[in-house]
Amino acid sequence: MPPKDDPKARAVAKVPKPPQQRGVARVPETREATSRIHLSEPGAQPVFVDDSGKRGRLLTWLSIGFALICLALIAALWFSQAAATGG
Repeated sequence: MPPKDDPKARAVAKVPKPPQQRGVARVPETREATSRIHLSEPGAQPVFVDDSGKRGRLLTWLSIGFALICLALIAALWFSQAAATGG
């Protein structure tokens, strides 16, 4: 049993240091062949332009059709398994 005149021991919490902020690396502007993606030149025209929206509508209908075909196949699989188990 500790003597009565000793102060109670306290646990000291160690607070971790906050992570250091790192700076952004400065890369020299060169036009050498690298594996990095470079932004297009100012004033360059975009490659794919669809002002009429025809391509977007076509892709929408194709994706809806694909989704319906997938749902039909999943339903056929489910029904075939339900029939095979007698449920």
